[in-house]
Amino acid sequence: MSTFLIGGFTSELRGGSIGWCSRAGLLIAFNPYMVLLARAPAALAASYTFVNPVIAMLLGVWIANAAVTRFECYAVAVVLLMLFKRRG
Repeated sequence: MSTFLIGGFTSELRGGSIGWCSRAGLLIAFNPYMVLLARAPAALAASYTFVNPVIAMLLGVWIANAAVTRFECYAVAVVLLMLFKRRG
């Protein structure tokens, strides 16, 4: 049994719920990645590895009111600058 604190509420996850969520997330994320890989250059498709942590951090701030440090803001800025610089 795992206990998580989300948005001030504590919930307990039992049994295979974590496994089910991870499998569902894998299926949801893997299919769009394969479509992107088929339609875009590999270098562009590989940029998802840099974008996912940024999106996860923003969702954490939005959903769970997670605190963001100055270092994390700098890291997000560097990732976004490098992605846009590469496109240009």
